[in-house]
Amino acid sequence: RLLAVVLALACSPQPASSAANTGLEMLATMDLDAGCVVEIGSDRGERSTQMLFSLAQDQGRRFHTVDFEDEACEAASELCGECSFCALGEDFLADTFPEMSEERRGGRIA
Repeated sequence: RLLAVVLALACSPQPASSAANTGLEMLATMDLDAGCVVEIGSDRGERSTQMLFSLAQDQGRRFHTVDFEDEACEAASELCGECSFCALGEDFLADTFPEMSEERRGGRIA
């Protein structure tokens, strides 16, 4: 299954990095089924890609990050290689993600 998590950083009264850390701490302690982590909107200085990539590795999950801006895609690619995709998030989820092999995706789509 696809693990979808939304960190509402813009609406949080905490500084963005603090809100992200709180969200990731919560995510790290949740009892979740197997699945992968997909980040829609790669890092732009807040280290979200690094944090989610590390979390996925710690939990033995596949990680994918997608962004439509070339700079964000290149930075993510330097971090995790083939886990980075240059596309609109909705296009990635509708077209690219379902067409990946189950092994690359990190499981079947439920």
